[in-house]
Order: sequence, then C-alpha cells, then structure tokens
Amino acid sequence: MKKYTLLNIRTVSIVSAFCTLLSFPFLSNAYAFHEGGNSVTTEQGRHHGGKGRMKMMSIVLDLTDVQQEKIKAIKRQAKEQHKANQATMKQFKTQAKALIQAEIFDEQAFSALQSRYQANFEQAGLQKAKTRNAIFNVLNTEQQKKWQKVIQGRKAKFSKSRDF
Repeated sequence: MKKYTLLNIRTVSIVSAFCTLLSFPFLSNAYAFHEGGNSVTTEQGRHHGGKGRMKMMSIVLDLTDVQQEKIKAIKRQAKEQHKANQATMKQFKTQAKALIQAEIFDEQAFSALQSRYQANFEQAGLQKAKTRNAIFNVLNTEQQKKWQKVIQGRKAKFSKSRDF
C-alpha cells in the first residue's frame, strides 16, 4: 500500500511541476495582453504607438546620430500638434458613434456632422503629410530610395494579407 501511495504522490508532483512549467509562457502573454498589447508586437514596435519604429528605421536606413535627432524632433513636434487636435477628434467620434448606434440611421445628420468637422480632418491630414515630408527630407538620396522600397514592401504585404 505504501508503494502505491508513494508512486501516486511522485507522479502527481511530477505532473503538476510539468504543468506549471508549461503555463509560464501563457501567463507572461496574459500579462502582456492585460498591459495593453501583444508582447511580441509591442516589443517589435508594430503596434501601440510605434515604439521601436525609430530603432528599426535607424537600422534599416543606417541613420546617423544627427539624422536620428532631427527625426525625433520632428516627431515630438507632430505629437504636440496632434495632442492639440485630439479633443476635437474625440468629440467627433462621440457624436458619430451616437448616430451610428441609433435605431434609425440619419444620413443628413451624419453628413452635417462630417461637414462640420471637415476642416479638422483636412488639418490632421495636412499635418501628417508635412511630418512625413519633413522626415523624408532628412534622409539622403540613397536612404530615400531604400525607404521607398520598404514602404512598397509593406504595401504589398498589407494588400496580400487583405486578400482572403
């Protein structure tokens, strides 16, 4: 009887230790998701604010320290301007959400809302284009060509993933 009890305790402890070891990767991913993102994509900078994109851009394009500082300054300025427009865009989204979730969709009200905020949309688009242009102009000719290839590769990958 003692042999069976001892064998059962040993088996149970081995199985529980093995299960515990297997659960660690899942627990770490659950923590990462709870904190606001997939741990893999957040570390690589593909989502959630572009953390790590500057590092990727620096490696791919072989940016100098001066270029990196200029690009960081451009991004800081763009971020400040974006924050100034955030409240207005939040108001639009709240009003649009109310119209979209209404029992009956009111096309005229949505068109009026859209036209009311059209100047804000244009300003945001203009600011984004200016930022991209300023960053592109920091690069030398060789880097610009390389960056265009990277962008084309992204577009091809994105369109390929969108085709079911």
